[in-house]
Amino acid sequence: MPLAQLVRGRSVTRLRRRRGSAPNYAWVRAVMRSYHLPEPVSEYVFHPTRRWRLDFAWPDVRLGLEIQGGLFVHGRHTRGAALRREHEKLNELAVAGWRVVFVVPEQLTQAATYTLLRRALGM
Repeated sequence: MPLAQLVRGRSVTRLRRRRGSAPNYAWVRAVMRSYHLPEPVSEYVFHPTRRWRLDFAWPDVRLGLEIQGGLFVHGRHTRGAALRREHEKLNELAVAGWRVVFVVPEQLTQAATYTLLRRALGM
């Protein structure tokens, strides 16, 4: 199904996290399937002792997808202390040999995002 049909009638705000709730991963998974991407693991815990998670991960190739919400409204990813913790997490991912693709919620409605993921997965 073309991305335009999957996106039609859906608000990107539905993809954003609300405090205490999970993002709408079912919709993102449907778009990934339409691009024939391998099934990712949602909320993948990659560290043995910390509870750090990747929004989506393909552990067999050590590729993660992180959705960075709140960038333009002074959300978590723009505050000093939270950003420092985010950098700690990203540094641990790098040391463990992971590659991470970063997107903002609006980019989940763009074909270029899924094309980039296909390239990252060697497809």
